[in-house]
Amino acid sequence: MSALLALPCTQAWSWSRSLCLAQSLCLSRSQSLCLARSQSLCLFPCLARSQSRSLSLCLAQSLSKSLSLCLSLCLCLSLACLPGCGSDPPAKAADATASADAATAEATAGTAETASGDVQAADGAKADGGPADAAVDAATADMAQPAIDVQGGTNDLLQSGEWFFGVQLPPFGNLNLPFKMTVVTQGDIDKGGLILAMQLRAMSSDLTYTSDPIATVLNVPVAAGGAFKIVIANTALPAKASPTQTDVPLSMVLEGKITSNQVFCGSLDGEVPQFSAMLTGSTFKAVPWGKQTVPYETSCAGNQAKIYKHLDVCPALLPGENTLTSAERSRTFLVQLPKQASSTEGLPVIFLYHGVGGQPDAMIETSGLTAEQAKGQGFVLVAPRSERDAKGKAVLKTDWYYTASAFDLDNSDLVFFDDLLHCVGNQWKIDKTRVYAMGMSGGGLMSTFVAVHRPKAIAAAAPFSGGYLHPWPKEAGKMPLVFSWGGPTDKAFEQDFDKVAESALAKLKANGNFVVACNHLLGHKWPKEGGAYAAEFLLAHKPGADKPFANGLPANWPAYCKIL
Repeated sequence: MSALLALPCTQAWSWSRSLCLAQSLCLSRSQSLCLARSQSLCLFPCLARSQSRSLSLCLAQSLSKSLSLCLSLCLCLSLACLPGCGSDPPAKAADATASADAATAEATAGTAETASGDVQAADGAKADGGPADAAVDAATADMAQPAIDVQGGTNDLLQSGEWFFGVQLPPFGNLNLPFKMTVVTQGDIDKGGLILAMQLRAMSSDLTYTSDPIATVLNVPVAAGGAFKIVIANTALPAKASPTQTDVPLSMVLEGKITSNQVFCGSLDGEVPQFSAMLTGSTFKAVPWGKQTVPYETSCAGNQAKIYKHLDVCPALLPGENTLTSAERSRTFLVQLPKQASSTEGLPVIFLYHGVGGQPDAMIETSGLTAEQAKGQGFVLVAPRSERDAKGKAVLKTDWYYTASAFDLDNSDLVFFDDLLHCVGNQWKIDKTRVYAMGMSGGGLMSTFVAVHRPKAIAAAAPFSGGYLHPWPKEAGKMPLVFSWGGPTDKAFEQDFDKVAESALAKLKANGNFVVACNHLLGHKWPKEGGAYAAEFLLAHKPGADKPFANGLPANWPAYCKIL
């Protein structure tokens, strides 16, 4: 299995078919899968390291092992285990497989065999057909994958070797995912050919971690002109490569085109079951490893980020729900003023972000900030609503663009924050040196994101079950935070917010931020006292107040809050 060969199997077909079918009985694999794998190429010779070994020895080695071991290796060891693929099988090997042919004849009768590259997934489900289709079933992220050697490929269709594979997922707020890919091909673009093998490894966003193979696809037909289609079913993004530090099962359908032996790109569809989310509208681009740009490209069009302009003229605003156009989108938000204040002049502002599937009015009620607003001078509360479609449904599965590798005017939610602050300050005389961000879950992630990328505007932040899902930026400020989460049971959409919190706190500590960590151990919930201590923390940070909690937390704070 250490070499990848591309030898025609016409003369070896009779014995290869029999041997494969014999092993199919143990795995309950369909005939069409084994035949489709064996018919085209001799991919993984079991004695490839010793080309002088005879065919009879190769077969004898496979057949002499225990039945369970031999049969379990149907898809790797004995797909076509011969160094000289045109030899006739020895009589002994043929006799050993003859009974298997007879035993499987009835079980496999009527199964379609195609030369188009159609295969079946391991569960027997037929993959999409066509002259440029292929499928693989990778049940888990750590599923054993065959070794791939690039020596058997040519470089006319695609350069054989390691590739960088960048993906962008618009349904998840334009989340970018990097992968490392091993590619081996044969043929050329004009006439078409085969992707002999394509193996995918996930990477962390900072590119410091590369997973074991999460999917392997063999024998993908490429049409004349370079078009191809690949179906990767039931794989998973491993936790170390996931923004949320949690395994994420997914499936992907790649429809692409090879534009040169240095580039292939196209559209990506599929599903992320944990979020009941389809990946329609996603894109990918691949280039040989080392030739990727910074930031890396994720579509055939390259990096063409939209740069938005700030709002020039603000509409008249009132307490309650308001609408304005920001980043070419109609956006809504709530404004709540303190009832006891005769004037808003000099009042601080708290931006409160709701979570995935939430609403600003419900977030205000959950937070308890109305009661806190009634204390003392009070503050202006601004609760934005995530972007919605014409039916009022959230455009993104994440609700906010905190996953996007877009950190300034290319991020519509950051532009929305800028426009809100400008227009609220234009309508009411507020203290722009005392602007704060708070939120829960997806809103906790968004409030952290705003604090990191608007350090000159945000004086302090209070995320609940939040965090930061990107490599820590060098330009991030050192704003103080009170960071709250619910411990090991803090989970939503099967994502582990305890791990997200752990990662965020480590980044904040390394950056030198003053942080109060509040692990309330209630899971993915807002603690009833959370609004009180978070508001007290935020409002204490104002010009002239140098680290107001540096000497300790107030006595009325919960015992689970600690200064890092």
